[in-house]
Amino acid sequence: MNRLLDRGEAKAVALVDTAENGFELTYAELRERVARAAEGLRSALGRGLVLHVADDSVDSIVVYLACLEAECPAVLLEPEFVDRLEALVVGYAPAAILANGSRAVPDAWGQGAPFGAENYRLYGHRTERRPLSEELALLLTTSGSTGSPKLVRLSHANLLSNARSIVQYLEITPEERSMQTLPTHYSYGLSLLNSHLLAGATTVLCSHSFLRPEFWGAFGEAGCTSFAGVPYIYETLARLRFDPSRYPTLRTMTQAGGALSVDLTRDFYERTKACGCRFFVMYGQTEATARMAYVPSSRLAEKIGSIGIAIPDGTLSLEPCEGTDRSELVYAGPNVMLGYAETAGDLALGDVQGGVLRTGDLASVDSDGFY
Repeated sequence: MNRLLDRGEAKAVALVDTAENGFELTYAELRERVARAAEGLRSALGRGLVLHVADDSVDSIVVYLACLEAECPAVLLEPEFVDRLEALVVGYAPAAILANGSRAVPDAWGQGAPFGAENYRLYGHRTERRPLSEELALLLTTSGSTGSPKLVRLSHANLLSNARSIVQYLEITPEERSMQTLPTHYSYGLSLLNSHLLAGATTVLCSHSFLRPEFWGAFGEAGCTSFAGVPYIYETLARLRFDPSRYPTLRTMTQAGGALSVDLTRDFYERTKACGCRFFVMYGQTEATARMAYVPSSRLAEKIGSIGIAIPDGTLSLEPCEGTDRSELVYAGPNVMLGYAETAGDLALGDVQGGVLRTGDLASVDSDGFY
């Protein structure tokens, strides 16, 4: 069941599509579209695994939410992945592929049929059903695994708990307007969408790269209040002499997806502080749905180089690395994945992690409890 849309006021704007002249979709309209697409999926598939080619359009977001509502576990894939579908098809035998009708889908999957999601179509319809865990809601590719069938298995509880924690520590309110700067098939990008939907806030979609003036024009026109980026984005913004004060509605900038250099962290902290904007450095992995730790903006000046403290409802600890004097970072919380999937048989597995994730990263902790 899909609870990400529970809090949005019916008349509040859920999505803005700048590519469609600022087309707006209210929460009431979004719920209606999701319900229609979910019913189409139930009618066509019952409960079955699907491959969702996510292009970050309004329709794609509706399909993502409809899959959650219909309890059809979806593998979220980037559009460029279409020509490499065979490994996933062979490995997992999905019931169908869901893709925008303008996308090229292998001929073996037919012409596709409408299922209530505007421009998206349902390709193929396998009657064979592989057993699926009742907890399974979503599957994401792991970092660097786009050429491999290895997937991260996530539950509804994982998605909701991580979104709830992010809403809490970033203090996301219904008045926030988030520019969707990162793709939804990527856990960081998906967390932007999930957290703002859960808060009843607005997500703004833009087809232009952050490198284009059209992006920043849309950012300003839509009154966006937050911006999210990975290290590459911030490195590029620094070279372009980005000035956050040019965007008076901008209140929060967040960074995750790898370590940002100490110099750039300090640079963006100072740029944002000068104009009353908050800058958050965060740490996460797909295996924890997205987020595990953050540095409160108010402590960043003294904690540059740290990944911070655990997110609400999570804990961080250290475990000795055998044969060395180093320690591995361990995270525990309700957002830890159910486990990995490498074959169709793994989709029937329940929670094998028990809410604990050994991150594989070496760490230490200071006297203030910052890692």
